[in-house]
Amino acid sequence: MPRKVLIIGGLGFIGYHIRQELSSADLDIFIAYRNTPAQLPSDAKLIQLNIQSETVDSLRNMIQDFQYILFCGGADDRQIPTEDAFRFYYGENVVPCKKLVEATQGTKVEKVLILGSYFTHFNRTRPRWKMAERHPYVKSRMLQQSEVIPLADRSTEVSVIEIPYVFGATPEKIPLWKPLIQYIDRMPIIFYTKGGTNIMSVEQLAQAIKSILNTSVYQPHWIVGSDNVRWTELIQMIARALGKKRRVVLLPNMLVYSIGFLLKVYGKIVGKQWGLDPYYFIEVQSSETFLDLEDTKRSLSYVNMDMQQSINETVRACGF
Repeated sequence: MPRKVLIIGGLGFIGYHIRQELSSADLDIFIAYRNTPAQLPSDAKLIQLNIQSETVDSLRNMIQDFQYILFCGGADDRQIPTEDAFRFYYGENVVPCKKLVEATQGTKVEKVLILGSYFTHFNRTRPRWKMAERHPYVKSRMLQQSEVIPLADRSTEVSVIEIPYVFGATPEKIPLWKPLIQYIDRMPIIFYTKGGTNIMSVEQLAQAIKSILNTSVYQPHWIVGSDNVRWTELIQMIARALGKKRRVVLLPNMLVYSIGFLLKVYGKIVGKQWGLDPYYFIEVQSSETFLDLEDTKRSLSYVNMDMQQSINETVRACGF
């Protein structure tokens, strides 16, 4: 009999592509969703599940026959709560994962994969940034590891996948990149920070997750990614997808820090709290958060892809 996999959040941007990638494997795939969307896919086995409202025992009854569980839910750092930021992110990113992993005790579940953020990688490798201390979102992602993984019994492996910025398109979904794309579309001169980041396509991420399910190697956290790009390069790639040319002006860090401070003051005035502190995050944003991933790509068997193509798809999905 095929092994059973439950994708929690499988109707979302990343979850959709994981489902597409795993459909080629000998797996019996189920999709768990919290809120009923306007249209449910007819080709998927569906389970409505709100982990927050379930007890550990009721959740255990629902998941006990699955071998693999993927948690693709949680809150992104681009969600700005009006309540205490840490309480919000802890409630969305840590609480459901703790309950889920606790519920796997005594079941057939062999692996639980939690989709996280590459900020936790930099919290470990660049401690001078004090990311978990300064940013509620990053702290919640770190606690996904330190508070959740120890709850598993010996028969279940729990891993967090540390993910950089992801590009691509999913039917009926508007990518979170739309505000940046609109800015580049409308402005002939783009003012931005120094530094750069790592990017990957959503198809690559799905391939990496499939490999992690298949590998006999265990790691508590897997850092994945693809291309290292400076922000100026990424902006030009988006401009090319828009069919436009853009001049990029890099702002001095002193000015960017001033903007970050004003954003922080504005947040206090209007009652919003950022998951990434807008003042302290400037040091991260203006640095090169690059990754050395050649060994990872070989061990997880996901291929290099044309990131310009992924960005083209992202731009089209935003309606441009």
